[in-house]
Amino acid sequence: MAYTKFLSVYVFLIIGRRACATPVPQGDLESLYAPPPNPTWTPASETTLQPSPTSTIAPPEDLSGTDDEPVANTALSRKFVDSRCTPQQQAIIENAWYEASLLDDASTKYVPNGAFSTAYINHFGANVADTGSWLPWDQNYRKIIGDNLNRRHALETDNAPSNAYLYYYCYDWRNNCPPGRVGYSNTKAGLWWYNHYITWCPLFFRTPTIGQVINEVTKLPDSAKEKNILEPFYYTSAASMYHETWHMRYTISNPMIEDYNPGYWPQGSWDLAATKGAYWTSLNADSYVCSNLAIYLWDLFRLATAPLPRNVYEQRSGFTSSYSGITFTYDDSNATEESFPASFVDPSDPNDPNAAPDPKLWTAFEGKAPIPVPTEMCAIHVDEFQDCADMSSNLFALVTVKDSDGNVLGETTVNDTYPLGMPINVGDTYAFSFNELASTALMITGEHAGDYIQFTLGSLSWTSRTTTGVATCKNGGWDPRDGPICATCKNGGWDPRDGPICAERYGDQNAENQIDCQVPCSAFM
Repeated sequence: MAYTKFLSVYVFLIIGRRACATPVPQGDLESLYAPPPNPTWTPASETTLQPSPTSTIAPPEDLSGTDDEPVANTALSRKFVDSRCTPQQQAIIENAWYEASLLDDASTKYVPNGAFSTAYINHFGANVADTGSWLPWDQNYRKIIGDNLNRRHALETDNAPSNAYLYYYCYDWRNNCPPGRVGYSNTKAGLWWYNHYITWCPLFFRTPTIGQVINEVTKLPDSAKEKNILEPFYYTSAASMYHETWHMRYTISNPMIEDYNPGYWPQGSWDLAATKGAYWTSLNADSYVCSNLAIYLWDLFRLATAPLPRNVYEQRSGFTSSYSGITFTYDDSNATEESFPASFVDPSDPNDPNAAPDPKLWTAFEGKAPIPVPTEMCAIHVDEFQDCADMSSNLFALVTVKDSDGNVLGETTVNDTYPLGMPINVGDTYAFSFNELASTALMITGEHAGDYIQFTLGSLSWTSRTTTGVATCKNGGWDPRDGPICATCKNGGWDPRDGPICAERYGDQNAENQIDCQVPCSAFM
């Protein structure tokens, strides 16, 4: 009798913990080993660094398990974009889905205690491969993580659930997109179906693709070292898309996968793994994102070991990264089930799992291959001036930005304090903006050394001498050619014998340089 009572209480505790989705550390789990400084698996050659993908995510043990949710043997064809999204936004979403599938494919290379396992130890903890025992069930981390990986990978295969709908919004229906947030998600569950809603904030559509970041990083002077840092590749539309899919309750995450703090971003994921281990990380979205992103880069760049968070890599290697990109956050409430306002667009008949969404409201997409993103280019015209003041404070700029139709979006307002335009000197960067979102400001800094202007706009970074890439410029050159003409005194020697002859002073003549740049208009969104 006492034994039966013990089991009843124990099962209640297990179910309660998972239902609340708020992990509570237990005993020895508080003192887990930190991720090891060296990889547990070192490739013998480049050929072994790229093991062949397996047909399933699961390691040798059977991790398939049994789910309460009905699963059909059909691809997830029910992915939709709100028809009010622009063609450019729809293309960005579809490209992000495709790139996220590359991260998902990387997870097939992971073998517990074997190939690429360092990436999982780094972001899930040293106990990531523990199998536990039949009790307690929720400490068989190999099975819990493996089941989630299997369900996520099913979205890319013929084993996708037929009872799941996925809807993307391009407008902030919940007024939940403060500056710096990239998106948020919600779930609505029916008796036999699940609707998953992911809302992308304006920042998402300015976020670079992982392909763009790869191209930028490979061109850096220290690219061999920069490739070992996760953050630039994490702050991409691909990683954002991959992150939000982990909040798809029942369809992918079971128990519910949350966003823990620490737990966000590569460093937070690393810290959570080192301090809490798989008891927490198995329920943390970025633990899945960062571990598989690390495998993807490890394999792509043929690295010696898994890429690391910036601070960890810099401390271990003594290298200081020169690459900077954007940063963003997600919504902590993530995939909570809630009531939706009347304006929220649902399938035509959400109670019928076979009902097709209204085509006037939704556009279906495949996301199986990258498609061209229609890009409207905006023009940036800069009148750069140099006067005769000290070199540390003598550069100024007047800026005008026009859309693809030639309409002026914004321009510098001349004032009495700065008649030549706003200062653009080192230490006094000009933040040009024509809207209220600080993250969209065009940062302009003039550099005497090298004679160029450094531009930064969100994730884009280029100079007035950049002629190829996403953002390009044409530099007109200085007039006068040698810079400003400043009144001086010339010493002519002792002839005439009365001493130096001073040049006749007509006043200083400022120098002007005209620069015209082209940049995607979406960068200003």
